[in-house]
Amino acid sequence: MAGRLSLTIAHVNDTLEVGGAEVLIAQLCRLHREQGHNVEVHALLKGGPVAERLRALGIPVYLHGPGSRLRVTRNLLAALRRTRPDVVHCHNRMATNWAAPAARWAGVPVIVSTRHGLVPPPFSLRGELQFAVAARLCSAVAGVCEATTRNLSRAPLAARSRLVTVYNGAAPAPRAAVPPELPKRGFTLVYVGRLAPPKDLATVLHAVAAVRSRGRDVCFWIVGDGALRGPAERLASELGLHDAVTFWGEQACAGDFYAAADAFVLSSSSEGLPLALLEAMAAGLPVIVSAAGAMPEVVNGGGGGIVAPAGSVEGFAEAIGRLAGDAALRTAMGQAGRTHYLAHFTPERMAERYLELYRTCQ
Repeated sequence: MAGRLSLTIAHVNDTLEVGGAEVLIAQLCRLHREQGHNVEVHALLKGGPVAERLRALGIPVYLHGPGSRLRVTRNLLAALRRTRPDVVHCHNRMATNWAAPAARWAGVPVIVSTRHGLVPPPFSLRGELQFAVAARLCSAVAGVCEATTRNLSRAPLAARSRLVTVYNGAAPAPRAAVPPELPKRGFTLVYVGRLAPPKDLATVLHAVAAVRSRGRDVCFWIVGDGALRGPAERLASELGLHDAVTFWGEQACAGDFYAAADAFVLSSSSEGLPLALLEAMAAGLPVIVSAAGAMPEVVNGGGGGIVAPAGSVEGFAEAIGRLAGDAALRTAMGQAGRTHYLAHFTPERMAERYLELYRTCQ
C-alpha cells in the first residue's frame, strides 16, 4: 500500500450517467484529490455527462464497455494492473460483482463496496447471492444508511462482519447568480427530484387538497420531470389545484426553490437516502417525509421535521397543517435539520469517513 500521505483510489460504476451514485463518485474524487490523493474512475458499460465533467477536471476516466462480462472484466483487469491503485471502490451490486474479482486478481490491497439503495426484501436471490460471493472479496461493504446496512445483513449469505454504515453527503443545491423572483403565496411546500412512481406524489397532492379544504392557503411547487409528470398534472387538475400546484420541470438551480419555500416534502413509498432531503436540510428547511428507507432515521435523529406514514393522506395533511400554522416550529425544525446536516451529511464528512475506512482496511 502507498504511504499514508497519499493513496491511489479507483472508483468503479456501471455507467457515468446522471444519478445519485455518480454524483457521489464525483464528489469523492474532487475532495480526495484536493487532499493530495490520486483518483481515477472506471465505467464498466458506458460513460455519460459525469464522465465528461470528471475529464474536464483532469480526472482519468476509463471506459471498458459495452461488451460481454468477460470482455469488460478483462479490460478492467488490464487497466487496474497498469494503474496499480491502492483502493478499488465499487459502487452498487453490478460493479461489485464484476469489479471485486478483477481487483483481487490485480492484487489491489483494499476493495470497498458501497450499496447506494435500500436493498429491501424480497431480495433478488440470484443477484444477492452473486453479491454475497463478491462481498467476501471486499475489505468492507458500506450501506449509505442504517436501514441499508440492516437489510444487507439480512440478505442471503451476507458478509456481516464486513458491513459498515457511511452516510451519503450532499452539497447545498446550486443557486443562480441572480435569484429569480418566484411567485410565492401562502404556505409553500417544495418537492425536488425525478417524477417517478416510487415518489408517490399522489399522496401529497391529496393531502394539499385536504388541507386547503380546511381553509389553509397552501401551495405546492414540484421541481423535476419524469414519467409521473403527466399523471400528476391530471390529478392536480381533478383535485381542483390549478392555482395551488406549479410544475417547474427540471431546474439547474434548485437551491432557489429551497430558499423560497416554507417546507420540503417527500412522500416516497420506497427510498434510500435521497440527496434532495439532505439538500433541503442544508437549506434550513423543515421537512415532511414518509416513513421509508433512511428518511425516518435522518429526520428523527436530528429533529428537523415530521415523519408521516407512507401513503397516508391524513398523516401528510396533519403534518402540513401543523407546519403551516406554526412559524416558530418551522424555524426550530429548520435550524435543527441544518445542524444535523452539518454534523453528519456534508460531502466533506462523507469523504472523511471513506478515507478512514480505506485506512482502516490497510
